[in-house]
Amino acid sequence: MSALVKPQSVTIRGAHGPLSANYPAEVECEAVGSRPAANLTWDLDGVPLTSSALQDGGQPKAAANDISVSVVRFTPSASHNGRPLRCHAANPEMPDDAIEDSWTLDVHCE
Repeated sequence: MSALVKPQSVTIRGAHGPLSANYPAEVECEAVGSRPAANLTWDLDGVPLTSSALQDGGQPKAAANDISVSVVRFTPSASHNGRPLRCHAANPEMPDDAIEDSWTLDVHCE
């Protein structure tokens, strides 16, 4: 039997530069250190992103070395400028110990 370990880190990866309004964007979240693999969820300004926005259907890919990855694809609008995009990582056996990373969106109109 292996020990339960909460995620040690969660990081939103990808270009953190400006996004273009009305053009699709893809952002990746990586959680490290959780045993079993972390569940990853996303929200945009507190509103959960549905599984249709998640390229992986909401199920993180488990990789080597206790790493979980989730990819979200969405189309930002001008109203998303300045709003936080968050990725939450939680061990499914320890949901109260979730951690998160956030990115304040910089959306430009063209």
